[in-house]
Amino acid sequence: MDLGVYELIADDLALIEEYVDEEVKDYVRPPLNRWDQNFLPSLVVLSGRHYGYEGRRLLSMAAALKLIFLGTFLHAKAGTEPARSALWGDYLYTKFFALLCRDGNLEFLPYLTEVICRINLRFIHSVARKEDPDAATVEVCGLLGGLATRVGSALAGAPADEVEGWYDVGHALGLLWGMQNCGRSSLTPRHLAEAEEALKKVPDLTERKVWQEMLLDLCKPATVWRMAP
Repeated sequence: MDLGVYELIADDLALIEEYVDEEVKDYVRPPLNRWDQNFLPSLVVLSGRHYGYEGRRLLSMAAALKLIFLGTFLHAKAGTEPARSALWGDYLYTKFFALLCRDGNLEFLPYLTEVICRINLRFIHSVARKEDPDAATVEVCGLLGGLATRVGSALAGAPADEVEGWYDVGHALGLLWGMQNCGRSSLTPRHLAEAEEALKKVPDLTERKVWQEMLLDLCKPATVWRMAP
C-alpha cells in the first residue's frame, strides 16, 4: 500500500500521536496497521486544511477521534474479558473528553457523543439479532469516517452545506475502510461508484485528487483486524 496521502501530512500525524500518548501514557495500545493508525486523524486534518485551517485545535480534534476509535476497538473486541475491555474503552472515551476541554473544542461534544451512542447501539443490535458482525463493523467505520470530516471542516469554519458534503465524503471512505478491515469480501462496484460520487462534493477539483488517491489506496489489499463484537 502506497499511503502517499499520509506522507503529505506526516508531521501532523506525528504530533497527533504525541497528543494521544500524553493522554494515555499508562495504556499499552493494541497493534494497528497504518490505515487504522492514521485514517481518522487524516480525515480531520485534510478536511480542516482544505479551508486553510491548521494548529493545535485541529490536531487535538484528530487525536480525540483516534481515542474514540481505540475505545470503540476495545469495546468491540471484549471477547472473554468484557469487564476489562469495557473499562479500558470507557477510560479512552473520558480521555477524548479531556482533550476537548483542554484545547477549546468542547462545542463539538454533541457531534462526538451522538456518534458514540449510535456506534454502541449498532453493536448491541448486532449481538442481540445474531447478525453477521462484519455488517456492523462496516457501518461503524462509515460513522467514524463521516464524523472525522464533519468535525474537521466545521472546526475550520466551513459553511453548513459544505460540512454536510464533507460528512458524505468521510462516510463513503469510512465504509470502504470498514470493508477492507473485514477482508474486502463485501466490496462491490456499487460501493466504489457511491464513493466516487461522494468525492464530487469536495469543493475544489485540485484538492479532490488527494481524496481520490485515498480512495484508490483503500481498494488495495491490507492487513485486517476485524472490529467486531
